[in-house]
Amino acid sequence: MIKLKIITKTFSFENSKGCRNFFTKHILLISGDDTLSGDLYHLLVLGQPDESMDKEFMKNNLTFIEDIDWKVVMDFDEESRICDFMDAEEDNAMKIIPSADEFNERSMKNLRDPDRLKNLHDDIKNSSQPSWIFTNGYSKLGAESTAMDALRWKRERNKGFKECL
Repeated sequence: MIKLKIITKTFSFENSKGCRNFFTKHILLISGDDTLSGDLYHLLVLGQPDESMDKEFMKNNLTFIEDIDWKVVMDFDEESRICDFMDAEEDNAMKIIPSADEFNERSMKNLRDPDRLKNLHDDIKNSSQPSWIFTNGYSKLGAESTAMDALRWKRERNKGFKECL
């Protein structure tokens, strides 16, 4: 039986316009036993940051992200604002995966190369660098990886997202 434990912490801050904002950090522990054993992988899921979250705000409030050895970061912001900030702050390189489509076993890329998906999983598992997965596309690639509205994402990218998890 799989057991889940969620630890939740809520933080608040005042933005430059004097508005109070809140963000919540969830820590999800998954285990089939009473205690956690074996390999543990830190996973961070990021949404699109608010427009008021400029580089100065990120520097003052998000640098704790650098202190954790993330295995995978799943980023729903196709403009990669937090990724760009982290990349500028840190000297470590990160493995960019431009879309959750990369994990869909029925995608054209994976159908053409049956070993591709296994190799991608192995690369992530064995890498010392965090893998930054843009779950709703990566605008720096242009039309090849564009963001989708929620309904279309659910139809077309949800399968890859679930496979990635």
